Amino acid sequence: MPTSDDVRRLAEQLMAELSPQQQQAFLGAIGADRSMALIENALRTPEPTVGAAPTRIRGFRVRLDLAGAKPPVWRRLELPGDLTLDRLHKVIQAAMGWLDGHLHRFRTGSDPRSPYFVTPFDVEEDEDGVLENGVRLDQVLTGTGDRLWYQYDFGDDWDHVLAVEAVLDQPPAEVRCTGGRMACPPEDCGGIWGYTELAAWVRGGCDPSSVPPPFEDAGHARDWLPLDWHPDLFDVDEANTALAAAVAAPLRVAGELAALVEQLERGGNRALTQLLARSASHTAVEVTEADAARLTEPYTVLLDLIGDGVRLTSAGYLPPALVEQLAERTGVTDWWIGKANREDLTWPVAQLRDSARALGLVSVRKGRLAPTGADRARPPER
Repeated sequence: MPTSDDVRRLAEQLMAELSPQQQQAFLGAIGADRSMALIENALRTPEPTVGAAPTRIRGFRVRLDLAGAKPPVWRRLELPGDLTLDRLHKVIQAAMGWLDGHLHRFRTGSDPRSPYFVTPFDVEEDEDGVLENGVRLDQVLTGTGDRLWYQYDFGDDWDHVLAVEAVLDQPPAEVRCTGGRMACPPEDCGGIWGYTELAAWVRGGCDPSSVPPPFEDAGHARDWLPLDWHPDLFDVDEANTALAAAVAAPLRVAGELAALVEQLERGGNRALTQLLARSASHTAVEVTEADAARLTEPYTVLLDLIGDGVRLTSAGYLPPALVEQLAERTGVTDWWIGKANREDLTWPVAQLRDSARALGLVSVRKGRLAPTGADRARPPER
């Protein structure tokens, strides 16, 4: 919604185009009590039009495009008409590959000043409007060719357009992605222009002599990029796996964990919610002895290397030589970019140590990492 500063700027533009006589008349009008309110009302963004919810639920086949991307970055989705916009937001995030770490907005037009739906964050900021949580997709889209705009990250300004390709007689049993092209841009890469430069650099083989800003060098850029990211890669199965987790009902949690989920979601971070949803969407899987050995092998390697205990560095990290051995024996060296000799710069090794400590396999006392003996505390074989 325009502010008083917007109104002031408009008045200044009008004044610059008027003659001295017209300026005097204009200033006189502005001085009247009702004039400023009239101008503000003229600039106010109208609320979006929302139709009545249909009695019969149908489905939509839509194409979601990232505006300005060349080559096009898009996804084809099948959606039920009763999908609410807050859940559509989660679907778009999962299908595209975003991390849901920024604010978003649904608009009914391509112009940023078009009518839009407010989010719970907007409501907390005392903004009035039509809340997205109570609006269904089939209340804003009805036929082939209808469009809805979605903006993500008001800094990088990722604009998407969702266009109806077909109206389905029956809603799909589940939200699904049936096609797409190109990887999602990395978060916080500078918008469409930063993404374009970054994608061209990766397609060109990551030439160290032409590293795009703001990276210091090729190593810095590769470390910052998502693992194995390439702009031309897209996997529809991975998209559907992400969608299944995004729309699944999360496990019911209480106490401190529930408070943490709420706090993170309020700030736009759904990582914990998605993790709980993913665990709820999978049934129990039987683990064979061979599977168990493979899954526990990294911990066996860690315990073997530290022996009776190892002294940590003054900063509290594993010694570089031990980090190198861990990375080599667990296979991290085969795919990790870099030397893999510093725990603080080699997150797979750091995560292995943290999880081993969380499982009670190792502990730190007086600057030494040592086994707890929990690995030996198992019932004798019969």
